[in-house]
Amino acid sequence: MARQILSLIFILVLFSACHKSKKPERFKKIEKVAWILGSWENQTPKGISLEHWTKSNDSCFTGQSYFIRGNDTLFSEKLQLTEQNDTLMYIPVVLDQNENKPVCFINSFLSDSLLVFENVQHDFPQIISYRKVKHDSIVATISGLENGNQKKIDFPMKRRYIHKKSCPG
Repeated sequence: MARQILSLIFILVLFSACHKSKKPERFKKIEKVAWILGSWENQTPKGISLEHWTKSNDSCFTGQSYFIRGNDTLFSEKLQLTEQNDTLMYIPVVLDQNENKPVCFINSFLSDSLLVFENVQHDFPQIISYRKVKHDSIVATISGLENGNQKKIDFPMKRRYIHKKSCPG
């Protein structure tokens, strides 16, 4: 009887060890900046800046950024915000720059309303940041040295709401 109880305990321990459910990995840093998701725009006399972010999975947001004047796209880039091994990275691929290869910027500061990335080896910018002003407004900033001079450009953006047309019915 004691042998059967020990065998049963051994089997139960073995079974529970083999079937431990793994808790899903949490990506706390990227979750903290989910406020960036959605469509953003800034209309100026020179043209319209558009940026759109979507959640690809728990560890990655993908985005696109454009500057349009009239019917011409003057600037275009694909964006990725990804968390790997507890490191948050901003990875743009700018059309017709850097041989269309990605450039990695590493997160240097993160709060509920500010996101800062740096790559001191990059020509310009070396710093890219996003600041949440309100739920419907953000400011993206690129800054650093360009030709030996400090330069900073702000891109204030408002949330772009896309209204779905209702179907008659």
